Amino acid sequence: MLLDLLIEEISIHGLPHSHASILFYTGISVQYISERLGHADVDTTIRIYTHLIKELREEDENNTVNILVAL
Repeated sequence: MLLDLLIEEISIHGLPHSHASILFYTGISVQYISERLGHADVDTTIRIYTHLIKELREEDENNTVNILVAL
């Protein structure tokens, strides 16, 4: 069935990463995500998901520029 839907399988170890990625991309705070994943502190979450945080920051920057240009 997975082949029919063209969905890649996610291992049991990949589920928390996929879950966190979805939460980041929908604007959920890093503090909440860190708690939800059971990390000892936010720094752990930031270190693990640095690539996502950088990508979202670039998106924030672009959105900010677009807002200021529209003024």
